Amino acid sequence: MILAALVLASAAAGADVTHIPPTYADFSRTAAFPFVAGKDRVEKIRTGFPQLRRCMSQDDVRRLMGDPDHGEIAYRGSTKVPEVISWKYVVEMRARDDFKTSVVASVWMHLDGRVRAASVHGIPDLVSLHGVANEKCS
Repeated sequence: MILAALVLASAAAGADVTHIPPTYADFSRTAAFPFVAGKDRVEKIRTGFPQLRRCMSQDDVRRLMGDPDHGEIAYRGSTKVPEVISWKYVVEMRARDDFKTSVVASVWMHLDGRVRAASVHGIPDLVSLHGVANEKCS
C-alpha cells in the first residue's frame, strides 16, 4: 500500500513510475518453495541484466527483464524517509524468507522511477551496476 501511494505521488509529480510490483509478502504467499524460475524467465534476466544502464526508465527495465517478482521501498537509515525503490527478480529461493542463499537480481531506482543501480546475488557471471547516491538523472 505504501509503495502504491509513493508511485501515485511520484507520477503526479511527473516521475516515470509506471509499474507497481507485488510486495514480497504477496510473492512469498503465492510462490511454491523451493522456488525456481522457468528457463525462459532465467534467460531473460541473464540477457537483460547486462544491458541495464543508469537512468533507464522502468519501462526499459521491464522490456529487458520482464516484470519483477516483487518490490519494496528502501528507507534512509532508520527513518521513514523513502530513498529508493527496489525491484527483485528471483531466479532461485530455497525456502520462504531464505535471503542468504537466494539467487536474485535487484534493480534499485530513484523515487522518480529511473535506474540508480543494480546488483546480483548468486549469479557469478553477471556484474553489478553501481550508482552514486546523490547522482541525478538528466
